[in-house]
Amino acid sequence: METFFLAVVILIIAITAGMLFNVWFHQQKQIKKRDEILKKTIAKIEENFRNFIKEKDWDQVQNSLTEKFSIFLHGDPYLIEGNKEARQWYEAMLKEVETTSVHNQAVKILTDDVAVVTFTFSSHGVRGDKPFEGTGKTTRIWQKIGDDEWKLVHEHTSYNE
Repeated sequence: METFFLAVVILIIAITAGMLFNVWFHQQKQIKKRDEILKKTIAKIEENFRNFIKEKDWDQVQNSLTEKFSIFLHGDPYLIEGNKEARQWYEAMLKEVETTSVHNQAVKILTDDVAVVTFTFSSHGVRGDKPFEGTGKTTRIWQKIGDDEWKLVHEHTSYNE
């Protein structure tokens, strides 16, 4: 009889473990599905932001940034703080840059309301009277504000020498 009860206990433990694993597995599938939807959403928001810059829609650029937005840059200026100052920097940058191409974009979901976008870029333009070509890397942090509005919180851009 003792062997029978031991077998029943082992069977109950095995069934419970299987049920817990099944719940965990389905939760992981839901998280992965949610993350894929968020990645597509953030990729579209990032594309819209770059289009605002390309189209020189400075009100939309500024509206895409949090009030306390910051940028770290390679060179001078090193740090820009606030969405108004950032708008001015984007405007000044576009006076020199004629085209920019984005490569190797990746979106990483950190939480339900924070995402990181990384990419490399190449740009062409005229600085002074001289044409230039440049490449670099950018990391952007997007945060969900309120129910469904995503805003850019921080950017770090480095230029290759």
